[in-house]
Amino acid sequence: ECFAAPTVSCLLAEAEQSTKAIADQKFRDWAFGDLVIAQVRAGRPRAALDIVGRIDDPRLIITALRNIAQTQAKRGDLKESRAMTEIIPDIWNQFEAKASIARAEAVLGFHDQANRTAADVVALSIKMDRPNRTVASLSNLSKELRKASSDEAADYILNAALKIARQAEMSPGKRKASLSA
Repeated sequence: ECFAAPTVSCLLAEAEQSTKAIADQKFRDWAFGDLVIAQVRAGRPRAALDIVGRIDDPRLIITALRNIAQTQAKRGDLKESRAMTEIIPDIWNQFEAKASIARAEAVLGFHDQANRTAADVVALSIKMDRPNRTVASLSNLSKELRKASSDEAADYILNAALKIARQAEMSPGKRKASLSA
């Protein structure tokens, strides 16, 4: 029936059934992760969370939660994205999800909210132990915020990136790469 008259719901249900049939657990988990994003894009976050419950690898569960939050932010579902971000137990994934929220707020013209979310992103960045990766992510976020005319948030993020690049313990080569970013 689904293939005769396909609907989004029908095709997602078929994809879920097909994913269940994958014999290798790691490939099944990976496919469920992709299906989670498709469900959120289709406006079905509850179905996405149900699918997350079928993933066995804890690392992929955390990644799926981050992907839900990021996809919700891209859709403009900011309240839901914030709520999802708060349940992510890993700082790096929470950082990436919050950055997506700041980006979405800026694109939607909610510059005051983007400023507040930028402060949250910086607070998380200080807790992370990957200064090069953190600086690169903050630099990219700053560029994206500037493109969306959230100049205050972009400056705040960029200053945090510079501070980390200058103060973090790293080799001279890595410091140079961080400052270059």
